[in-house]
Amino acid sequence: MLLNKKTWQNRVKQITPRPHPSIPLSSPNKEADWLFVFGASTPFFAEAADWLNEDKKRRLIFIELALEPLAALEETLFDHPQVQIHFVPTAPEISELAEKMGWKCVFLTMAVIDLAGFGSLVQQFENMLRDFHAAAHLLVSDWADRGETVIKNAVTHSKTQKNVRPALQLKDKFRGIPAIICGAGPSLEKNRTGIDPDKALIFAGGAALNRLTIEPHFSASIDRQAPYAAFKQNPFSQAPFFYQSRMNPQNFSLIHGEKLYVPDSSYPAEAWLGGGEELFQGGWTVGTFLAALALHLGCNPIIFVGMDLCYDGKRKYAFSSSSSEEPLVETLNSQGETVWTQRDWIMAASWISELAEQNRDRNFFNISEKGLSFGPFVTQTRWEELSFPQAIDLSGRVHAELMTLRSTLAPQKRLTEWESSVKRCLQLSQQKGGRLEKEIVYQKFLFPLWQIWKPIFERELEIDPQPISLEEKMRINQLLFFQQVLYEQTN
Repeated sequence: MLLNKKTWQNRVKQITPRPHPSIPLSSPNKEADWLFVFGASTPFFAEAADWLNEDKKRRLIFIELALEPLAALEETLFDHPQVQIHFVPTAPEISELAEKMGWKCVFLTMAVIDLAGFGSLVQQFENMLRDFHAAAHLLVSDWADRGETVIKNAVTHSKTQKNVRPALQLKDKFRGIPAIICGAGPSLEKNRTGIDPDKALIFAGGAALNRLTIEPHFSASIDRQAPYAAFKQNPFSQAPFFYQSRMNPQNFSLIHGEKLYVPDSSYPAEAWLGGGEELFQGGWTVGTFLAALALHLGCNPIIFVGMDLCYDGKRKYAFSSSSSEEPLVETLNSQGETVWTQRDWIMAASWISELAEQNRDRNFFNISEKGLSFGPFVTQTRWEELSFPQAIDLSGRVHAELMTLRSTLAPQKRLTEWESSVKRCLQLSQQKGGRLEKEIVYQKFLFPLWQIWKPIFERELEIDPQPISLEEKMRINQLLFFQQVLYEQTN
């Protein structure tokens, strides 16, 4: 519960106070944009006041589990717009706060201080906070252009693509057949020779396609901005191809195999324009996307090869000495060694860990000696420790199953309805009292988009000095935001 002055005066102030001690604000913590302090303390507020006032984007978030320390606070804390005081006496409330704050401080830096000596509880909060913060960073980054690129790509796909097959109708068609998910990590150099297309279905996407010597049974791309020239280098353009209509439409001319459409769980509008309502949870990278598809197809076991999800020194990919210009973070690999990685790779490793835990009826193996850990339900192993069923004609089996799927066209009726709804939404947003809620563009696009951007607007408007309520500020900014997005969609 976010504690305001009125609630504190009426319900807390009269309680016998038990103040927390203060500590100096250390230099590392001064580098953070937001400070989360377990243990509300007026002396610590005084210690941090100069740091707080130096930058309007900074926040001091006090988190308290008991009422007695709150009774020791001075009223001045409640008057500072950059200070928040949260009373969270239960574990679910702490988890809820971690999620909310992880989203609100997206693109900002954080530090957590245990002033009250809560120990492991604070560490648990910090772990949750950083997980939610990383997820928010990736999702907001994906929607950074407010969905303009993905929706326009999906509309183009609906207008132009023919002979597309619905991938989700392959559910359990390959039950019990092993699957190998190929990544492009440096360990692929050592382990590529164990990949046998007669013993397991081979799935590969992205950079891995240029690093295999045998054609995979299934290829994939989910990159909305993959350049045409880079995409053209794919040597396996005849392989059956899983895709989402977020991908760059210019690259479709380079796909000569069967096109297998998979709805995008991050963009409900994309799936609706594609003719369906079912969403597919594909994780964070093309590797997690393919792992989820292998699971959907009924494959067992699922084996990860070259899925290091971290760098070997400065090397990002197998058979390459090039590094990356992306911002990197330090973490520990499965051997406890410090390595460089990317935010989306950390989330991908965590996602694979959860996938394996939720599907214990399947076996998961990882053949990467020094990659990130995929958790206790993915077994670290080597090729020679695995056994495969007798070799069969898997390419023929794939072809036969694909021929059972009817080619489909994106329903033109939906495309027409979408374009009309965009125009109606723009008109309604400009009318006093206009209601957008019944429009398909609001339901499938504007509302999901606002849920992602809402925490950022909220954090900025919380310190806005205009003498109107936060609720009214949010309503006005939501309307202006919708108008801007709709203008972008009509141009």
